[in-house]
Amino acid sequence: MLRIIILTAIAVVVLGEPPVKVDRSGRYVTTACSEHCEDEKGRCGIPGMKAFCDHRDYKALVREKCPRLCGTCTPCSATKMRCSLDCKDENKWCPTMYKFYCNHPAYGLNIRKQCKKTCAVCKSCEPEKVPRCDPGCRDFDPACKYWDTKMNYCEGSIYSKWMKNRCPLSCGECRYCALPTIPATTRRPVFTRPQATTKYIRTTPKPITRPTKPTPNKCERGRTVGVSVADQCLNTHNYYRCLHGAQPLRYDHGLERSAQRYANRLPTMSELQASRIGVDRGDNVGENMAWTFDRSRKLDVNQAISQWYAGGLNYDYDDQGYTHESEHFTQVIWRETETIGCAVKKYKDETYIVAHYRTMGNIDNDYMYNVRKPKDTCKSKCPRGSCQGNQPRFDDDCDCDRSGNPICYGLCVVHCEQPQDFYDEWVASCEGAISCTCSLPSDWARGAPKGAMCR
Repeated sequence: MLRIIILTAIAVVVLGEPPVKVDRSGRYVTTACSEHCEDEKGRCGIPGMKAFCDHRDYKALVREKCPRLCGTCTPCSATKMRCSLDCKDENKWCPTMYKFYCNHPAYGLNIRKQCKKTCAVCKSCEPEKVPRCDPGCRDFDPACKYWDTKMNYCEGSIYSKWMKNRCPLSCGECRYCALPTIPATTRRPVFTRPQATTKYIRTTPKPITRPTKPTPNKCERGRTVGVSVADQCLNTHNYYRCLHGAQPLRYDHGLERSAQRYANRLPTMSELQASRIGVDRGDNVGENMAWTFDRSRKLDVNQAISQWYAGGLNYDYDDQGYTHESEHFTQVIWRETETIGCAVKKYKDETYIVAHYRTMGNIDNDYMYNVRKPKDTCKSKCPRGSCQGNQPRFDDDCDCDRSGNPICYGLCVVHCEQPQDFYDEWVASCEGAISCTCSLPSDWARGAPKGAMCR
């Protein structure tokens, strides 16, 4: 007997502990991890099946079919393992929805096969992302933590991009770190007397500078005369988008073809209406339209875009959302839009202009991210309308006159409110290079346009 005990001890020391042992309750317990430690699908998920692991008659069968449920084996995901290059998720829902079902008795086996990285079946060799240290890292909404922990909006949802910009701290895009503090010294500074070789340089005090005039912004206005429809479309759009900090657009000839097909149909339609999504244009394509039925009033792509933009001069940036008056304006400066195509159709005295955008704008709950306030501009909101100076040189480049008309100087755009009970043709908006204002009835007798007047 003593000889058997000695040989067993030597075997344990030389070969290591056996992978399977029996605990006090008589259950087999394994100490080495197994890659095939999985339960059979269906049977092991029956409620109360774990009670049969120690049954007198069925324990051998149940432990064989459900080793993970009965604890007769240990999955390698629970032990320290080496990293694997193939350790990745095969389904996009693994980090969000499926991570809660990794150990589900019925669906766990299938989930762990699809979500190896999320369910810790293996270890990935990719280095973990360490968020950058930023003293200004904070959430801009008190509900960010709830949206991340309860709703899982940070990863794998349609709100991921908005959440990472609105809730960077909760989404792990950055981490808060306090600025280093310089300890105050308690010793008095020691002043040394300069040596005889020191050269003293007489310095004159700097002159006091007064505040300078506001400098124009860096947004450049491209050519709009003597160029193609595509150049007008890009130059005007990118100029207004630059004022709001949005990226410049690229021209898409596929969008131009879809816009041209619909513009060709407009003269034959009894009622002007927007094109159908998925039929006349793509599923993720936005649209703006403009038209005129007067031969004396010429309309080109540049004027159409300026009219769309001028419709948003009264846009409320503090309470953002969809409005019928500003829907064209928000599509023009929508930040997530990347490409555009424009088309023109002339029929007799009529002119139709259609623009198609990808990605589509005016999406609910995305206005705060996609619509930003213009920078380095001046604006005046008056009883008869509003105007905006896009490159102000002086503080009074935007003002209201005694008649309640807005007036702006330099590169500008104006929107004039149509008077009540006025049934004649009204020019609602225009763009100017010298000045923008709204005309008065006394100006109409001299041939001025009724409404917006730009030079």
